[in-house]
Amino acid sequence: MEASNNYRPDGDWMIYVFAALIIIVFSFFTFGCTTQRKAVSYMNNHAFQGAQYCASAFPVRDSVIYKEGQTKVVSHIDTIQGKVIGCPNYFDQPTKTIYVKCPPSTRRTDTIYRTDTIMSIRENTAQISALTIERDKYSTELKQAENGRSKWREWFLISWGVVAFVFAGITLLKLKII
Repeated sequence: MEASNNYRPDGDWMIYVFAALIIIVFSFFTFGCTTQRKAVSYMNNHAFQGAQYCASAFPVRDSVIYKEGQTKVVSHIDTIQGKVIGCPNYFDQPTKTIYVKCPPSTRRTDTIYRTDTIMSIRENTAQISALTIERDKYSTELKQAENGRSKWREWFLISWGVVAFVFAGITLLKLKII
């Protein structure tokens, strides 16, 4: 049996392949992409799954911070007046009582104060991540603006240098120095 070389493909198969490709690409763009509105709608309809995802992706961190306070010493000195004490056995006059005044004494009282602070902090890691992403975005925008501004200044200075050089050349030619 010999194979015949009479097979000639017609051009219709290319149209079918092209149409299938268009359908696949259209389906991919229509059903494959998720917009922000679709995601928000899905999360509103499936709040429990959204909460589970957020809890696993962005857990809340609890931490305790101990801050030692300064020690403050307050000293207070009290002066106590001396008492008057009677001495009844005086040698020359045993019936007469002589009174003697004791010298004043001092009493020092030290009071120590120290206030320590214990803080319990609950971090919202989702908000921290969002703010970090926003900060990084603004940081790159600022760097791009600064680079653009420095390029603009560079071109501005170069152009003014060229203008000044041309003006000086024209002035020197008019004065016939060159």
